[in-house]
Amino acid sequence: MAKIEAVYGVLEPNMSFVDLHIHGIDDDGRLDIPRMVYTAVDRGLSGIGVTLHNNYPFGVRAYDFVERNNVLAKSGKPFKAFPGSEVPARRKDGTDAHVLVYEADVGPYQTIAATLEEAERKDGFTIIPHPDGDVEGAMSMDEILETGIPANIEVYNASTHHMFLLKRLNLLRKLRGEKLVDKNKIALQNYRDNQHRLGAATGGTDAHKFKLGLGMTGFKGDNLREALTQKRTVAVRRREFEIWYPRDLRIHDRKIEAMNEQNDLRYNGGLVEFPLTGTVFEEVG
Repeated sequence: MAKIEAVYGVLEPNMSFVDLHIHGIDDDGRLDIPRMVYTAVDRGLSGIGVTLHNNYPFGVRAYDFVERNNVLAKSGKPFKAFPGSEVPARRKDGTDAHVLVYEADVGPYQTIAATLEEAERKDGFTIIPHPDGDVEGAMSMDEILETGIPANIEVYNASTHHMFLLKRLNLLRKLRGEKLVDKNKIALQNYRDNQHRLGAATGGTDAHKFKLGLGMTGFKGDNLREALTQKRTVAVRRREFEIWYPRDLRIHDRKIEAMNEQNDLRYNGGLVEFPLTGTVFEEVG
């Protein structure tokens, strides 16, 4: 298995590693719960954060699966699934800003500050994913700081890094002389510059296919929440890459379209319950 390295912080012996940003088959991801859990175990993880878009019940089902089956990590300690969701907060201009919320069912389309505050009231915890990124829902560091809340920050997002590598290989971009920047480096520098106003640094894969643990959060002991509170985490990356083929992109696009349609119906028309099962999309060619 590929070597791991610290992006922020210092690796120490006997650390626990968790991947806190994983999508699944009921949103725009490809993994069902058993495969998600046992893939994570096989890759040496101590736990996962299950963070489907606006879908906390899926995370609860993953937690229940782990508890019901007494899943163990390779260390022999109990494997942990942190139920969560990637919640869309709402900016004043009507666009979405995403927050990873764990161990609390928080409603969508509130302000960024209200989303963070509701999670805290419900005894959950939060992470701001892919800050300063190019993806839909990414927040700028200025937006995060404006809340006045010391948010935990995903300083390494493996999917963001992989998008940068793919763009760098694009011949047309080279011919146009485009200057490409890995947005993870911007996020990391902004975190370093403002860490006295922020919470802990984390890493995650933002997994949509089958490889987990490409981005991880490391910590000593067994208590992730305590490590986050004390800012004693390490953002970690694994030097691996997961290739996306044209078929994968078609499946992903179809799932995004269906997910957006479901959200429109649920929150604008109130006609269906979210989610519909994602398994139907596995047949897309």
